[in-house]
Amino acid sequence: MERTKNLPYFPLKFLREGVIILGSTFLLAVLLLILLQHNAIFEMENDKKGRAASTAAYKIPLSLGAGFSCSLPNLREECSISVGPPHPADPLKRPFFTVKLMKSGAVQRLSLPCRIYLFYAEDEKLMFANGHAPFFVDFALLPSGEVEAKVSVEGFAAMQEQTYVLKPQESPLQALDELPAVMRTVVEGRWLGRDLFAEKYGTTLRPAERIEWGNGEILSLQEGEYWVWDQEKWKKNGAIDQNALLIRMERIRDRTLVLEGWDAEHHYRFAMPQPLPIPAKIRPEEFLTSIRVRSEKQMSCTLDKQCLILKAGDWVLKSEGKWRILRRPEEKEALQCGKLSGEIFVFDGIESKSNQKTVHGHLFNVQRSQCLPVDLAVHSMKTHRHKTRQK
Repeated sequence: MERTKNLPYFPLKFLREGVIILGSTFLLAVLLLILLQHNAIFEMENDKKGRAASTAAYKIPLSLGAGFSCSLPNLREECSISVGPPHPADPLKRPFFTVKLMKSGAVQRLSLPCRIYLFYAEDEKLMFANGHAPFFVDFALLPSGEVEAKVSVEGFAAMQEQTYVLKPQESPLQALDELPAVMRTVVEGRWLGRDLFAEKYGTTLRPAERIEWGNGEILSLQEGEYWVWDQEKWKKNGAIDQNALLIRMERIRDRTLVLEGWDAEHHYRFAMPQPLPIPAKIRPEEFLTSIRVRSEKQMSCTLDKQCLILKAGDWVLKSEGKWRILRRPEEKEALQCGKLSGEIFVFDGIESKSNQKTVHGHLFNVQRSQCLPVDLAVHSMKTHRHKTRQK
């Protein structure tokens, strides 16, 4: 009998070990079931919290009354709008539209008509929703130029709506980082102002504002004219199609040049401040000395210690530190076109009155944005030189 109990498959021993194994398996199964139920409850709680957070993200803090009515926010106090002109190549295209939320400062640029979805954040600031939301506004342009805004909240027994008629404000000025790269090259340039030399002595009939950009290239902007970006260059009144990138001068206000531009998708407004003028450091009597009238239309003089004989109407250009007279037509044309640059002195002529001779001319700086009238009586120059020698 003792020998039988030591057998590996003794029935009683087999039964005992089987019961132990089955009992252990049952306990493990119970523990596993408890863990699974706990995880399921935890996931359900998280799911509820997630749905609650999602609902809260689009929750509108509006007071609900009987019959599920609600008090909608006053859109005039919540946002400002502006309408930009369509692309010049397609004037019938939907106008560009900008919405700015007053409290949050968020901005969206769209085309009219359009719909925007909104929600209130926890700090009660109105924000743009990334997707569909129960609170939305439909905008449409009216024939009067005003914009109709219909505010709606869905999800109630009856959808709540309220309509406003809004007057668009002036389109906001874009910051540098909001502009296309090509337009940034213009803003990063230098506003030179008007070409005073061309206006006085050239063939320019209308004033133009000049911008130096890139490698010293000049844009001469006149009212009503477009500059089109074509083949890596700005071209004046170039071919315009619906995808063309172009700019034009809008106006000058408070020493600021306001420009507007278009690409295929947007309308832009941006500004350039005018540099403060540098006061002339030289006086006419110091610039033009040793005057001697040789005839009614000719004089000898010294410009910056350089002796010259000038005739009435002469243009004198300072290049590489020296003054030279431009008398050939092609030289004058090159100066007018900006192919030649430097300080310019124009000898207008000699005036005789009551036995007094006066020399007249104009001195322009390199940018031609400043003009210094030169009106010197010949005898005063002699007196000035005499007093200088006495000192």
